[in-house]
Amino acid sequence: MTSAPDTMPNDSLTLQQVVTVINQSVVVALNIKLIERTNRIWAELQDLSRDYNGWTYGTLRDGDFTCGVRLPSPLAQTLTPGQIGWWTGTFETVARSNDSRGRLSQYDAWRFVVRTFDRQGVSERREQLRQAEAQLTQEGILPYHPKEWPLEDMPWRIALIGQPQTKGWDDVEVKLAAASALDLQRIPVNIGQVGSIVEGIARANQARVMALLLVRGGGNVELFDQPAITRALAQSAAYTIAGIGHATDQVMANLAVDYAATTPTDAAGYVLERLDGYQQRVSGETLRQQNQVLQQQLKDLQETLERKEREGLAARRTQNPWILIAIGMVVIAVVVIVATWGGWRG
Repeated sequence: MTSAPDTMPNDSLTLQQVVTVINQSVVVALNIKLIERTNRIWAELQDLSRDYNGWTYGTLRDGDFTCGVRLPSPLAQTLTPGQIGWWTGTFETVARSNDSRGRLSQYDAWRFVVRTFDRQGVSERREQLRQAEAQLTQEGILPYHPKEWPLEDMPWRIALIGQPQTKGWDDVEVKLAAASALDLQRIPVNIGQVGSIVEGIARANQARVMALLLVRGGGNVELFDQPAITRALAQSAAYTIAGIGHATDQVMANLAVDYAATTPTDAAGYVLERLDGYQQRVSGETLRQQNQVLQQQLKDLQETLERKEREGLAARRTQNPWILIAIGMVVIAVVVIVATWGGWRG
C-alpha cells in the first residue's frame, strides 16, 4: 500500500492511527475527543455497497485496520476499490448498545462520513491484484465459468478444507456434521501457507468428493489473492465453494469458484439448502411414483369389477328363458287341474 506523506496537517491522521486510538482504552474520553476533531484521514477504499437514500456505504482500509465509511452516492459513483488518498469528513459513532432510555451508552463503533476525496493513487495490493488477474486471464483461468451443482445419490461426499480449531472451521463442522446425508471429509491445512492450501484442494479431488468447501474466518485474507490458489480452484473437478473472511472481504479466489459465500457459515448453509432441495425433490418423486402405482391398481380393480358385472349380467340373461318355460308349465298344470276338478264336480 502506498505510504502516507511525511508531512501531514495537524488535524489529519492515518486510518491506522485512528483505529489504534480507538482500540486503546486508556483515557477513553480524550481518545474520543481526538477522533471527533479529526476531519481528514489517509486510507484506501476497500469496497462499496449499494446506494441507500442517496448514501453509499463501504469500508476504508489502512494495513490491517478498517472502519466503515458513508459517502454521497454521486461521489461513490466516481470511485473504485483500491483508490487511496485523503478523505475529508467527520467520524460518527454507530450505537450497538443503548441504555434503558435508548441513549448511546458506549462508543464501540465508528464510521467516517465523507465530504470530499483527494485521490493520490492506487494501493500496492490493488496493483498486484490487477497484475495477477491479467496473468490468469492470459492463461485462460479467468474469466471462470461456474459448474452446475452435481446431482448424485446420497450420501453426498463433501470435503471441508481449512484449519482446525478456528472459528470458521468449527462453525462449518458443527453445521454440516448434523446432516446424516453428508459424508464430511475433513482436510486440515495451514491456512497461512499457499502451498498447503493448494495441496488440500488436490487431496479433495483425489478423494473424488462431490464438492469442496474452502473456508477461512476473519483476519488477513490477502493470501487468497495468490494466483496459485485461484488456479487450483478453477481447475478443480469437484464443485467448489469458498467461504473466506467476512461479508465485506473480496479476494481473487472468489472469482474462480462455483459459489462464493460471504462467510464460512454461509458456505455451510448453501450446502444444506442444496441438500434440503434435493431431498424434497426425491421425496416428491417417490410420492409421485407411489401415486402412479396406486392409480394403476385402482384402474385394474375397476376393470375387474366391470368385467365380473358384465359376466353376471350375461349369465342371468341366459337363465331367463328356462325360468319362463318353467313358469308357463306351472300355469298350464294349474289350469288343467282346475278344469279337471271343475269337470269332476259337475
